[in-house]
Amino acid sequence: MTLLLSREDVAPLIGPKEAIDVTEILVREEVEGTVTHMPPLGGAMPGRRTEIRIVAGSLYGLGRTGFRGGYGTGVATVYDTNTRDLLAVLGYPFSQLRVGASMALGARYLARPDARVVGYLGSGGQRAGYSPVPCGRAAHRAR
Repeated sequence: MTLLLSREDVAPLIGPKEAIDVTEILVREEVEGTVTHMPPLGGAMPGRRTEIRIVAGSLYGLGRTGFRGGYGTGVATVYDTNTRDLLAVLGYPFSQLRVGASMALGARYLARPDARVVGYLGSGGQRAGYSPVPCGRAAHRAR
């Protein structure tokens, strides 16, 4: 049975720690070659408003594939890669959390062990989704 979930249903289901953990699984699958990406469809044209943007991909190690589309926050679909069943259609409130998890994962592996200041350069509005504890250790300052 396909789940139909609103943004409000989905938003409390995953926090920063879980997002970082899932992002790490995704990166490991990329290294293993079990991820496929579809080039984004849509976007903005010079002098025009932004059009609907659609992105898609598959995580064969996790047995999932899907796409999301909309104007920044939209809807996502999730399919089972083995049975091809549609598992869920859901509101997608995770853009900032997804970007923040990527940044936190980078900090986890690339920051010096003694680093205690987190800098957010050129992050714009995405800063709101970043965790103040990006790599599982306390930061004394976030800038």
